[in-house]
Amino acid sequence: MFSVTAALICVVQVALSFHYDPALYVPKWKHFLEAQENLTNNLFANYDPAISPVYTNIDRNQPIGYDPDAPKRWNYTVLLYYLKLIEVTEPEEKVSLVLELMENWYDPRLSWNSSIYGNISVIHARQEKVWSPTLSAFGVNEIIDFRDQDFRLVSIDSTGGLANYLSVRVSAICRMDVSMFPFDNQICETYFCLPLFNRVQVQVFNEIYEGILQQNVVKFMGNSEWKVTNLSSRVELLNYNDNFGNMELAVFEIRIQRNPLYYMYMIVFPSFIINTISIIAVFLQHADKMSKLNVGLTNIMTMTFILGVMADKIPRTGNIPLLGIYIIVNLVIMILAIVVVIVITELREWAVPRLKLKKGKIRLIILVPEWNDFLNYQQKLMADLFQNYDDTVAPVYTKLDITKPIGYNPLAPKRFNYTVYLYYLKLVEVIEPEEKVSVVLEMAEYWYDPRLAWNPSSYGDIQMLHMRQDRVWSPTISSFRINDIVDFRDQDFRMVCVENTGHVYTSLSIKISLNCPMNVAKFPYDSQTCVIQFCMPLFFMQHVEMFNTIYAGILNTTVWERMGNSEWDLVNLTNRIELLTYNDGQGDMQLATFEIKIRRNPMYYIYMIIFPSFIINALSIIGVFMRKTDKMSKVSLLNVGLTNIMTMTFILGVMADKIPKTGSIPLLGIYIIINLFIMVFAVGLTTILEELQKCAVPRLRAKKSRLHRQLEYVLGDPLETICMVILEVVNLANFFVMIGLWISDSG
Repeated sequence: MFSVTAALICVVQVALSFHYDPALYVPKWKHFLEAQENLTNNLFANYDPAISPVYTNIDRNQPIGYDPDAPKRWNYTVLLYYLKLIEVTEPEEKVSLVLELMENWYDPRLSWNSSIYGNISVIHARQEKVWSPTLSAFGVNEIIDFRDQDFRLVSIDSTGGLANYLSVRVSAICRMDVSMFPFDNQICETYFCLPLFNRVQVQVFNEIYEGILQQNVVKFMGNSEWKVTNLSSRVELLNYNDNFGNMELAVFEIRIQRNPLYYMYMIVFPSFIINTISIIAVFLQHADKMSKLNVGLTNIMTMTFILGVMADKIPRTGNIPLLGIYIIVNLVIMILAIVVVIVITELREWAVPRLKLKKGKIRLIILVPEWNDFLNYQQKLMADLFQNYDDTVAPVYTKLDITKPIGYNPLAPKRFNYTVYLYYLKLVEVIEPEEKVSVVLEMAEYWYDPRLAWNPSSYGDIQMLHMRQDRVWSPTISSFRINDIVDFRDQDFRMVCVENTGHVYTSLSIKISLNCPMNVAKFPYDSQTCVIQFCMPLFFMQHVEMFNTIYAGILNTTVWERMGNSEWDLVNLTNRIELLTYNDGQGDMQLATFEIKIRRNPMYYIYMIIFPSFIINALSIIGVFMRKTDKMSKVSLLNVGLTNIMTMTFILGVMADKIPKTGSIPLLGIYIIINLFIMVFAVGLTTILEELQKCAVPRLRAKKSRLHRQLEYVLGDPLETICMVILEVVNLANFFVMIGLWISDSG
């Protein structure tokens, strides 16, 4: 028994030796504890934690601040420090959250002069020793406090400010709108209040810790089905119009979004497959009527079962959710299919024998009178419109002196307007050595021909005609400074649309290869800017005014993601009109310019060149400085270095086929050249060290002093190891610079 007791005492002493060290009990700490004890005794000598510090000598029926001599309203603050969504129970419209909160309030009785008490500005005490407000969650289903009930702490500062930490689980009622289920968003609110205090006595504040408002923090607040998309706070007034129960509510609002994938693969997709197969089976040609009916009824039972399953996931509101509408539509489709099959089957059995008795032809008349009138008016309009029309003559007003400024003649019509309208673009290829970029453009041309205007009331209110382009005069649009152009339209069946106002437009689908001067200094992290230009070279500026427009629907990054290719991303698309001037007053013309900015995706070069080069260089440096053995000749070590140099040179050759032959060395080329020089230096250094060792070591051995023995040792493996480490660090730094530039460019 004695031995067991002694062993326990020994274990306790050993344990305490790890937690108590007299050397840590420094005088400054001792003085702090003494001052803190003195402060605590004086602070709580006449303090009663049962009495509230809130000033309540206020008439509730009077407006806030009516008494200028009274103190300001007592302030109480709730700070949300963290939030975690636990579960969402839709049928009960209940949301469970774990909240980490801070309470802050003021008690003037707990303030002190820190200079009197060793400059102590903050103390920590048991919460039971101070008065604390009774925080209540307002309108909740359930609340659980995770704190230890017997050891709650508060922080008190010298100004009388107190802070308390809460960790609670709150189940709040959340009114849900499931009309878009399963693609729904819900807004839920958690309310906190001080129910025993009137708003004329207490002012409530609430805040959210700014550190949790970052997206990388918010995304971890959700669960597997729901993600938190927004978090906000405000203070609301609960007003009962009796000036008695009015109080302020600290509101934390969270917006959550459902992840619909579960419902897509569990309900939406299976329902689609079941319905598709069932429809095919119902309309099979050689199946009997009862078999078709069985298929349809099985489908209907399945859809009804799915509706029942779904009903357990949503609250019983008056709105039909989107997924419910989808299932119901599938259900109705199947019911209609069954009805149609039955009707067709019965109709066939009744009508076919009778039709076989009558032999003749049935003529289907689809040319209704309204359509017939339209065609007649259109024919008359075409005849009148083109009676004296010459499609070889332009409608452009050219009776102008081109040496004079635009608009000098107020009696002349405005310049002929021509508009190029871009409504889609697709990058096809980028050939860097040729500095050539190929794009596919979907465009429209607009112009005005007054000879093609008419009064719709004279021609059955026809306001638009579609006809062959060769029937009307069309401007000759030209691509400026291009390498190649391919028009995808049928050359014999080009169409135009003519409006009754005389406006004409046609669409173009073309592939253009243009010359794009490239700056490859930052290759493979480079961006290039290319311009596509159109003009009307046969017309002077005084005669024609050009416009160009980009369809607003393609001016967003979501569409731009589809306009690039595997290597290049489109990052910007703009338009402008440029003036091409030769300063002679005659050759000047406007250029409709579309500018595209493309950025290279460097991943291919990172995993194909940068990373392999780094690994090859790192291993080659180790191989060159590897400890020499009797079986390892100098030629073997040199062979490692020379193989590396040949590999780097080959990589440079491969890279050269990807870039234009400009006067600047691209960033990737600099990276490879540095690796090349590192390896050349390593090979040269190992050769020099070996010759130095052969020359110096015998001489050092001949002298028996301690210094010479140390020099002999240093000239051996330590010197080679130091050189190897230095070169590896340089190689690693070269690699990290390239990776850092990639990260910077991506950001």
